[in-house]
Order: sequence, then C-alpha cells, then structure tokens
Amino acid sequence: LPISAGVGGPSYPGGVATDIGEAREELTVDYKGRDMVISFNPDFVMDPLRALSDEAVNIDLVDEMSAAAIKVESPFLYVMMPMRS
Repeated sequence: LPISAGVGGPSYPGGVATDIGEAREELTVDYKGRDMVISFNPDFVMDPLRALSDEAVNIDLVDEMSAAAIKVESPFLYVMMPMRS
C-alpha cells in the first residue's frame, strides 16, 4: 500500500495484485512535512482501522524507513513498519 504524502496535497493509497489489477484511492489529508512516498502492508493498515470507531485518525510519519504510528483521541497506539518499495 504505497502512500504519497505531500504538503497541501492528497494521499494516494493503492495497491497492485497481478492477478486482479490495480486500485487507487484519493484521500484528503492534513499533512505537514516533506514530500515522501512510503509503503505499508495493507493488512497492517486496515487491522487497526477496522477496530476503531473514530472519524479521524493521525498517522505519524518520520521518513520512508522509520516506523509509523496510528493514533486517535482515545488511549490507542498502533505502530507499523514500512515495506521497502
């Protein structure tokens, strides 16, 4: 699941399955930081999101090779490592 993050711009999560095809979704994000493209295993992204009922989540990113953290207002923290792309 590659995510392209740029200041003031959208995020483009998507994926490619050679036997099925390609998917791409544009999401509006509030992003502050340098432009980057970072990839995650889609299951590791969706697992915590399915368990949450919050309308908004924060995904803290440092760089393409560092762990990311999913946070919400309630006491919750989920850490995931990026994939090499």
